[in-house]
Amino acid sequence: MDKEHVVIYAKWREEYLVEVESPFGQVSGEGWYPKGEIAHISLDRAEFVQDDTRYRFVEWEDQQGNSISTDLSLEIEVKGPIKLTAVWSSEPVKSPILEFLTNPFIIAAILLLVFFLIAVRVLKRLELT
Repeated sequence: MDKEHVVIYAKWREEYLVEVESPFGQVSGEGWYPKGEIAHISLDRAEFVQDDTRYRFVEWEDQQGNSISTDLSLEIEVKGPIKLTAVWSSEPVKSPILEFLTNPFIIAAILLLVFFLIAVRVLKRLELT
């Protein structure tokens, strides 16, 4: 029986995990990427309202807390494993009426109207005397 020698070579590529997290909205781009490939990361919304709170997207941060981008979508070269987290700010949601009444232009207009009405009333009283 003839014995052959078989040489087998292994080929592999380095791949790294890109993790993407956000408490609001839908993220895309998470997964395993070959080293050097470009990962396309995105978030589907910049604002989210829940109960009486409005949340606004601020930035993407890496696992060390470094700011990566303030854009909803970004492209990063995969050089190693990375975990990106969407950072959000929050503020209470005002009712439309309260928001209208706290607008500085509306306040100024109301004050001007009140001043005008008082001035008209004073002028009418002066005319009557």
